[in-house]
Formats: sequence, structure tokens, C-alpha cells
Amino acid sequence: MRRKRLTRLLRKLRAMRRSLPSLVQLLMRLGAAKSAAGRAFQFVHVQVPGEEQEVTRETFQFHVDKKKLHAAEWRDGHYLLRSNLTAGDPNVLWARYVQLTQIESVFRSLKSELGIRPIYHGPICPAPLVEMPHADSQMEDAVFTLASHVFLQTPNANACLGALERLVGAGRLQYFLLFLTFVRAAH
Repeated sequence: MRRKRLTRLLRKLRAMRRSLPSLVQLLMRLGAAKSAAGRAFQFVHVQVPGEEQEVTRETFQFHVDKKKLHAAEWRDGHYLLRSNLTAGDPNVLWARYVQLTQIESVFRSLKSELGIRPIYHGPICPAPLVEMPHADSQMEDAVFTLASHVFLQTPNANACLGALERLVGAGRLQYFLLFLTFVRAAH
């Protein structure tokens, strides 16, 4: 992507150098080329004439900063993860970061695809459930969302724990929490 934008930018700059427009037109074209090139513009050094100078091939020049470009290409595909946790193993830090991105993805999915926000658990199930809800039902979505809050220890975890207790009953809740603890310890 960067190479394509850089190639297009250089093509535009060469065309400007061939046509030698007025200074105002040159500056306007440079601004348009810069916005179209995006970050690729940082790899090109452009020399424009001063206000009193005429636009010629000597006063309007450009060149690619090859060292900067090669350094950027060398970093492509690498991540720099900055943290205040310096004593730990970097692999553990990376695993935590990946886990965080997965959790954020789950919450985005819950908010957008399930369409069950906001959740009000009172009238859905006035008495404890006798059996587990059917797959792909609103009740299953609600139980999954409540369990996710409890599992991830969000600020709403205590309220969701109370709602889960009302849904599955106090006895089953203990088994459910034991299962969630096992899952949490396994990951």
C-alpha cells in the first residue's frame, strides 16, 4: 500500500516538475498530492521555491529519503507493545495483550450482533430456570452475557451475579461458578 501511494506521489511530482506551474498552482497541487499520499509523503523531501523565486527545475526539486523508507519497511509486520510491566516475561505480556483484544472483540460482538442491549433481567425469568434455554434464544443470550460479565469481572459483575442467581437458582449457581473458575484458571 505504501509503495503504491509513494509511486503515485512520485508520478504526480514528476508531472509537476515537467509542467512547471505557477507558485500558487504548485502549492495547491502539492497540498492535494500530500493529502492523497497520506503517510507516504513523509518519505519524500520536497524543495519549493521561495515567494520571490520563479518555479524552475532547479528551484522545485524532490527526492526520496531511502534510509527512512527502508527503516519503515524493515519494521513492517512487527509490533511494538509498550507497557509498564517490565519485570515479567515478554511472551506473557504478549499473550495478555492478545487475550485483551479477544475480549474486546467479544464485547463488540455482544453489543452489535446480538441486539440484546440494554439487558433488563427482571421480567424475562421471574422464577429460576427448570432447564437450560434453547439455543439462539434471547434467554440463552442473556445467560451468556451475564456469565461473560461475571467471568471477566467487569464493573457490572456483582449485579450480573445476582441476576444469574435468580435465573439458575442458588444451587446451580455454585456449580456454574465452579465451572467459570475452572475456565478462568485454564486460560
